[in-house]
This record gives sequence, structure tokens and C-alpha cells, in this order.
Amino acid sequence: MMKFLGCSVLLFALLGAAALDAGEEAALKIKLATLAPRGSVYHQILQGLAEKWQAAPGGGVKLVIFPDASQGSESDMIRKMRTGQIQAALITASGMAEIDESVNALQNMPLVFRSLAEVEEVRQRLRPLIAERFLGKGFVLLALEDAGWVKFFCKKPAVLPADLQRLKLFALSSDIKALEIWRTAGFTPVPMDTVDMVTGLTTSRIEAVPAPPTYANAMQIFSHAPHMIDLNWAPLVGGLVVKKEAWEKIPEAMREPLRCAAEEAGKLLLARTRQENNDAVEAMKKRGLQVHAVDAAAEAAWRESVEKCYPMIRGKIVPADLYDEVMKILQNLRSQGETGQPAK
Repeated sequence: MMKFLGCSVLLFALLGAAALDAGEEAALKIKLATLAPRGSVYHQILQGLAEKWQAAPGGGVKLVIFPDASQGSESDMIRKMRTGQIQAALITASGMAEIDESVNALQNMPLVFRSLAEVEEVRQRLRPLIAERFLGKGFVLLALEDAGWVKFFCKKPAVLPADLQRLKLFALSSDIKALEIWRTAGFTPVPMDTVDMVTGLTTSRIEAVPAPPTYANAMQIFSHAPHMIDLNWAPLVGGLVVKKEAWEKIPEAMREPLRCAAEEAGKLLLARTRQENNDAVEAMKKRGLQVHAVDAAAEAAWRESVEKCYPMIRGKIVPADLYDEVMKILQNLRSQGETGQPAK
């Protein structure tokens, strides 16, 4: 009888230890979602990050990646992170803004940035504040980079603002404020989710989309919208965010190596996407893409059209304090001639 009891105690102890191990393993698994197409440069870099996280000191963390918008739109991803269905996401500033609008200062200020050097400088200056505001909303910001310039891809030839105003333009359905500003500026935005973009072009529900060339190439957007306006509209900013609750379940000693790996992945993404944007344009041109140059007169027309919207953007889309800080940083940089712009 005592022997039976002893075996029972040992069995329960082993089962308890197994349950504990399983619980620890579950706690060290991070499910990450992204719109990035499978096999794209974004997906490849996430796969490399997963390998580094798995091999991190202390046993590592298993990063499970869900590409191809398999978890829905970026709004869906934010919701699923809040409910615990996933724990992390690689998303654009449009999605990140649903956590905190501070990130809009990096992406939703069209034609404000005149070089990628300016984009980088402003991002580095603002990142600590943005990270702090995200943390206050329950999210840890592990990486914040850009994927180069957003261009307009259109079903019909376009160069001037008036050309684009005649086309039905893709706009995120979740961004009500931006929709209002597009309409006020004379454009015709059609609200929909990013996952419906290609279908919208196929059915002509929309006739133009803003996208970086790498994405336009990967998603075959140019097949339906073979005219690109060669205008540096705004940088496409993205970030790797993880729910604070999930991050804090990882032993503290393990977090720094994971954070460093995420930072390295962000820098690699920046370098590769900028190069691949150029390569993507050349590849698409060989398959029928027509690139429409924007001369000085056309650029002046774009700036005149867009600058009328800045008072609506300040405080409504971009927090007023950050809008003012961006303008202050750029003014100082340009006055010192530090960004490739003429000193003024």
C-alpha cells in the first residue's frame, strides 16, 4: 500500500512538473501577425528574427509568424493583441496609430520630408517619446523603421493632383479623419481594408493606391494599376509591437537579447527594402509599368495642394505637439544644411 502511494505521489509530481514545463513553454511562445506576403523581404526578415529568438540565451522564445494577412486587417491584429489571441504584430503606422496617434508624425505628413535622411533624423528624435506613449497603452515597441517612399499606382496615367483627383483612391476604412481630409482636398477616397486592395483594383472599385514599390511588386498591384507617379509622397513607416503583458512573461534576463535582435531586424528591413524599392521599379517596368516623372512645376502643384491640408492634419491626425516638433526639427536641420537640402 505504501509502495502504491509512493508511486502515486511520484506520478503526480511528474505530471505536475510536465504541466509546469508546458505552461512555461506556452508563456515563451509569441504569435506574430503581419500583412506582409509570404516570401517577401518583410517575411524573410521575420523568419530570421524567429531563428534568433529561438536561439536566445535562457531557452529562447518561439516566434510563430502569420503572414499574408491571415489574421485579418491591421485593425483586426490590434484587436486580437488586446484579447490575447496573438501577442505581436509587424504593422504600418496606419495600424500603429490605432494604439497611439503619435506615430502619425512619421508617416501622415505628406510631402513634409524631402529626403530619407530627414526621415531618419526625425524618427530617431521622436522614437523615445513614441515608445513611451505606446508603453502607456500596454504595448512594447521593439522596432520602428521605414520601408522607403510611398508612390501612387494608378489604373490611368497621372502626374498632377488634378489627375489623381479624377480617380477613385484607396483609403483605409478605419482612418475616418484621413478620409475627411482627402475629401476636403478634392480627392475621391474609397474606404476599404488593405486586404481588399487588389480585389478593389480588379473590380475597378478603386483606381489608385498609395504603396511602396516593393509591396506593389509583391502583391502584383502594378498589374492592375500600371501607372506610377514618381512622387515621394511620404515614407511608409512600420513597427514591431508586442503586448506588454506577453513581453513581461518573458524572464527579464532574456528580454535584452530579444530586443537587440528585433532592432537588428528593423535595421535590416530598412536597408533591404530601400534597395528593393529601386529593384522593384525596374522589375515592374520590364513587365509593363509606366513611370510618370514629376517635374518642378508638377511638384509645386502637389505642394500647393497638400499644404492647404496641413492645418487640418495638425491636431486632428498628428498630435499638435509632435507636428510642431517635426517642423522644428526639420527647420533646424535645413538651416544647418544637414539633410542634403539647401540651407535657408
